[in-house]
Amino acid sequence: MPCAHCIDIEKEFDRKTARRDLKRYRRRGPRKTTRWLLEAVKPLLPEAFTHLDIGGGVGIIPAELIPAGARAVYLVDASSAYLNAAQENLSRFNGAIQKMFRHGDFLEIHQEIPAVDVVTLDRVICCYPHAKDLIVASSQHARRIYGLVYPRKNWMMKLFVIAANTYLKLRQSAFRVYLHDPTSVQNLLAEHGWTPQFMDRTLIWRVEVYQRAREAAL
Repeated sequence: MPCAHCIDIEKEFDRKTARRDLKRYRRRGPRKTTRWLLEAVKPLLPEAFTHLDIGGGVGIIPAELIPAGARAVYLVDASSAYLNAAQENLSRFNGAIQKMFRHGDFLEIHQEIPAVDVVTLDRVICCYPHAKDLIVASSQHARRIYGLVYPRKNWMMKLFVIAANTYLKLRQSAFRVYLHDPTSVQNLLAEHGWTPQFMDRTLIWRVEVYQRAREAAL
């Protein structure tokens, strides 16, 4: 990982955090916004499909989509602790399911990742300094469906981001959190041939699912 930001991801999302998140998932299932994402994606899925989850933490979305017909899942994360937890989480799925785990910055390794039917980014672009490039590169890997969860841009979240980044700076961490204008995100995806199929929000998060325009027209 060439950037200081990505190196600090290892520190922020360490083994302790990964174990906590895996334990929570096993006890409670996916968080509310992740459930919304899954519920919006599943009706759009073909009978058999491939899935790429970027920054997917402990592998919650792949774990939920494998029973829905995924024949191959690919996970990319800048945190090795999360990838290890995801491998443990998905170890119960054997047989014909192909699994690939890649550690690193997706923009640095995306040419090594195959195109898939479904790409998801759950709470990812808010943790990445080059969100536009990440959205473009990741959406180009999706043939059918593209889903993401990211923070709303409102006054409460603006205050939170200021406080969080001040705290991180005091800790001398290069990791930062970011807010993105939803209209800009939606326009960027529209420019690359994506049609919105689902949009909803909580007080903090936005959940959006898109389909390739040619798929939506069928």
